[in-house]
Amino acid sequence: MPIEKSQLKQQPVIIVKDKNGQILRKVSVKEWLENHPLDATKEDFELKLYREALNYFYLKQYDQAEDLLIYLCEGTHYQRYEYSERLATLYHTQNRLDKERCILLLAKRAQEKNHAPKELLQRITRRLDKVDKQLNHYQKTINLLALS
Repeated sequence: MPIEKSQLKQQPVIIVKDKNGQILRKVSVKEWLENHPLDATKEDFELKLYREALNYFYLKQYDQAEDLLIYLCEGTHYQRYEYSERLATLYHTQNRLDKERCILLLAKRAQEKNHAPKELLQRITRRLDKVDKQLNHYQKTINLLALS
């Protein structure tokens, strides 16, 4: 899922804190990567970003959580289902079912390419079916309202 022009200005940030928990500064992910090359610490970096996204999610700062989760999903080519699942949950929370469906489809395709366990593919399929039912229900309601 490509990043829209409106999202380019809103890059995910990393909050740098001192030992007392005071915020020292905010650094863009791009700037952080330039100063801290990823080698063996890539998974640690992803984990920190994911934790930060979860923190934003639970604080209901959905825009920031969405930015970080999109970054993680695209950076891993949707192969880490936990990132895609959390992003889909965020969209579901906001009743953005079309976006939820899109993320689930991207995740399913990536998992199929990766030869993921059939249980995971079934889980994604069940969730997609639920979203499709909701979308169909909304579409029927809209059609009925249009006929009135």
